[in-house]
Amino acid sequence: MITMNQKYQALILYAHEGRSMRQIARDTGIHRETVSKYVREYEKKRSRLMEGGVHVEALIESLTEKPAYKTGNRPKRKLTSEIELRIQEFLQENQEKRHKGQTKQQKTIIDMYEALEAEKVDISYSTVRRTVRQLEHRPKEAFIKETYLPGDVCEFDWGEVKLTIGGSMHTFQMAVFTPAYGNYRWACLFPKQTTDQPRGFVEFDDDEGKHGIVAYDRALTDKELSDFEMKELNLKQDKEKDKEQIQKLDMEI
Repeated sequence: MITMNQKYQALILYAHEGRSMRQIARDTGIHRETVSKYVREYEKKRSRLMEGGVHVEALIESLTEKPAYKTGNRPKRKLTSEIELRIQEFLQENQEKRHKGQTKQQKTIIDMYEALEAEKVDISYSTVRRTVRQLEHRPKEAFIKETYLPGDVCEFDWGEVKLTIGGSMHTFQMAVFTPAYGNYRWACLFPKQTTDQPRGFVEFDDDEGKHGIVAYDRALTDKELSDFEMKELNLKQDKEKDKEQIQKLDMEI
């Protein structure tokens, strides 16, 4: 049975990496004729989108919807109170993680759908998404991925991760590098985020090359970093001078 992620991965390999049907079939394990069907569907809907005839969200939903299979006249299972309760449990887990500061470790809607699928629940992704939005009262949103060339841009950012180690909660700073072209991630953990660490550099040994641009939300240049450290040093010296003057006045009194 083909999962939603397999279909999504097949389209990513076609649209972003330009792989042939045969290569995609070999890499994903999906039959070549099935891959060809997904690609034709993608191109058809993409053309209609470019002409302005289809809403973005409708295209995204059709490309990430669970593949349909012929199952005779078997009726689809409707959303039951038990399934809705299970989705509420997922949302409660997310709320608890937010309270602990583990915002990036929450379940996404796709995670919830795949968890229900693993529990043998016969439900569509669109039903899970609609239920989550109803429970959270979230407005509908749609996103379009930007297109990048291989080796063009690598994005860097800091994130905070809270892990339970030996029964205690520990907070780590996570440095993450993400090429904009693919879906590759490289990350490492630090006990804290300091001004020394922006001086470091990363050799891209894993992908055997360097990106033309490394994008960071607020990166300091060497001059800015030096100016910042100089201000910190001057502030520290001023505090020490003030402390010495206070001690001198105390001795005179």
